[in-house]
Amino acid sequence: MTELKYDKGTILLTGDFHTPYSVFDPRINEYRALGIYYPEIINYFRRNKIDYIDKVQDYIIPLNRNQFNITKELRDYQKEALKRWITHNLKGCIILPTGAGKTLIALHAILKTNTSTLVIVPTLNLMEQWFEAMENILTVKNQIGKLGGGNEDIKSITITTYDSAYLKSSYLGNKFEFLIFDEVHHLASDKYSLIGEQFISPYRLGLTATMEREDGK
Repeated sequence: MTELKYDKGTILLTGDFHTPYSVFDPRINEYRALGIYYPEIINYFRRNKIDYIDKVQDYIIPLNRNQFNITKELRDYQKEALKRWITHNLKGCIILPTGAGKTLIALHAILKTNTSTLVIVPTLNLMEQWFEAMENILTVKNQIGKLGGGNEDIKSITITTYDSAYLKSSYLGNKFEFLIFDEVHHLASDKYSLIGEQFISPYRLGLTATMEREDGK
C-alpha cells in the first residue's frame, strides 16, 4: 500500500504505486510530486481503486460559518463571476477592473468554501486592507491572522504577502484548503510561481484587473 506524506512542498509517495504526476527521487529511492498535484493524485488512486494511506493534509480548523456577517450584497456581474468560479470546481481567476469589488466576491467565496483560507497579496498595505475587510464581516474579532511585516500569527484565515508566502510555502503548503491570490498576475514570476506549486490547496481563486504581463508569462 502506498503512503502519502507532505514533505517540504512535495508529496512523498512511499510504497508499491506512484502516479503520472510524480518523479523518482534517487536520493531517497522514492517518488515525489509537487504539492499542487495532490488532488489529482488522490483522484488517480480512487479512479484506479488503489489503496493508499493519506498523511498529507494538516488543514487548520476553519471558523464557524455563523461568525460571518456579510451585509453587502453582490451585484449581478459579481454574482456571475462567483457562479462561474463555483461551477469550475472552486478554481480559477476573476478579471474585473479596479474598483469593481473583487474583494467582496472573495469574501463571499470564503463563506462558500467555509474552510481554512490563505489570502496572498503583493504589499503590506494591501494586507492591512484585507485584514480590515475581514474583521468587518466577523461577529467575533481577533480571528484573522497576518504573516509578514513583522507579523507571524497564523490562523484559519490568514493574510500574507507574496514574499512571506514564498518563504513559508514549504511549511504552510498543507495547512490551507483555499488560496486567494490578490493581483494574481504576480504569481507568474519565477520566484512566486513556487507558491502555487508547493501548496496542496484544491480550492484557488485569483483576482486581478490586468492578467497580461509585460514578460508574457
